[in-house]
Amino acid sequence: GPRSSPLLPRRPAALAPPPAPRRGPPGLGRGLASGPPSPPPQSEGPSWLARAWEGTFPRALAKEAVTLSAAEADKFNRWSIFPRVMMVQIPTGAVYAWSMWQGPLSMNLGVLAPCAADPTLGAVAASFSCLAVGFGAALGLLGPWIERAGPRYAGVLGGALFGGGHLLSAVGCLTSSLPPIWLGWGIMGGLGWGLGYMAPIGTLLRWFPDKKGMATGLAIGAFASGGLVAAPMIDALRRTFFRAPTYAGPAGAVDAHVEGGRQFVSVASGGPPQEAVLVTAADLAKAPGNLGSQLAEGFYLVGTGDTGCAMGFAVLGALYTTSMVPGSCLMRTPPAGWTPPGFTPLPQTAASLVAAGSVSASAALRTPQFYLLWLTLAGNASAGVCVIASAKMMMGDIFASLNPSVVTPGFTTAFVSALSVANAGGRVAWSATSDYLGRKNTMFVCSLALPACMLIPQITQLAVGGGAGALPLYLFYGTTFAIVTWYGGVLAIVPSYTADLFGARETGVIYGRLMTAWSVTAILSPSLLTALRA
Repeated sequence: GPRSSPLLPRRPAALAPPPAPRRGPPGLGRGLASGPPSPPPQSEGPSWLARAWEGTFPRALAKEAVTLSAAEADKFNRWSIFPRVMMVQIPTGAVYAWSMWQGPLSMNLGVLAPCAADPTLGAVAASFSCLAVGFGAALGLLGPWIERAGPRYAGVLGGALFGGGHLLSAVGCLTSSLPPIWLGWGIMGGLGWGLGYMAPIGTLLRWFPDKKGMATGLAIGAFASGGLVAAPMIDALRRTFFRAPTYAGPAGAVDAHVEGGRQFVSVASGGPPQEAVLVTAADLAKAPGNLGSQLAEGFYLVGTGDTGCAMGFAVLGALYTTSMVPGSCLMRTPPAGWTPPGFTPLPQTAASLVAAGSVSASAALRTPQFYLLWLTLAGNASAGVCVIASAKMMMGDIFASLNPSVVTPGFTTAFVSALSVANAGGRVAWSATSDYLGRKNTMFVCSLALPACMLIPQITQLAVGGGAGALPLYLFYGTTFAIVTWYGGVLAIVPSYTADLFGARETGVIYGRLMTAWSVTAILSPSLLTALRA
């Protein structure tokens, strides 16, 4: 057809059909949809698991439930927090009595001496390394959760894990299996220890901003004294539940032979040969209490006795749980920024890392002070961990045969308890001293543990060489006592040193990450010592 002229008007475009009514969720297209509008969907909120991770479920354990108002905190007797803290701290200090378990666990079936099926001492020592892994995980990974959840939540969970770990270890003893002990006393115990250890420390720093060193020293001293309480308790429980294996006869009167690395003896009843262990006077000296003096040297049948470890773990697990959980439930904390009446915080210096307030945990990781303090803690802790983890074994191996009239089973138990006294005393004394001497100067003094540790091989050589009498024993006792005193001092100073350097806002998180230095040391030192012993 003819072309349209550009001067003629264009025909209007066809109108688009009206849009169809929109379909979809209620409330959309209300102007076009027929009928009354539907109510908006109700949000279900976060799940209970998400709220538990936030530290708000259950509400009775949450931080808000234990935080007092400023007026309530002013009227609250802050010194009453200490007994509640000790109910949590003293049970966790039982980890320092580990050397009381190490020997008996390595002869769970032989009872008086290791048999072929018993685990090696190195495999048993791995339990302490597992404990360090659990402790490091609690402090390094769960530190922010502890801050969110508060002392009651963390303490209750810690008590359940720590006590439950002992109960699982009892199962491991009954089944003669190490994995339940690695998981129970090790991983679960380490997690429970970390949670129960960290929560009270942060609480005390908030209640005592004017006496940080004293407050944390008393709390950590109570923790260290847990070994003093646990060592005689473990010995008493083992004596109560110990059952000597069946005596097969003296070595010269029993027909014995070795088959496949296992030792068998012919029994008097004429039945098939049974596996047995040859027990010497040195082995009998390691029996709990004075029970060894009631037994004779010779062959004892494997699997017919009981070391008493299973029931010991079970009883202690129940006791620890019933102490830590109620103690945590009684916790109270002041509001953020609270100070006791009459106390005015000193102004921060320009050179201080906390001049503008408190340093966050992420910012602390970008400072050289964090890593220098981490390395200092790792180095100083290595000496103390070696001594504490193997105290009874070293005393028995080195001096039991040289001074048998002195180094009895009761003496070695008392030695472990004495080291716990040194640990607790060092934490209280050196932390209080640091309030006057300064954290850095006190840390320098406590670093004497490393050169002191180097004296132990020389003392051992002097003892083995003979001619020195009981002098090497006294030197060994005094040196290890001093090492553990300085070790306790270092660990007691670190919380208040952390608060001084980085402020109080996230002290718990930063301190938890610093304590991974202890975990690394505790993983490596006992294993290295056991390997050198072999």
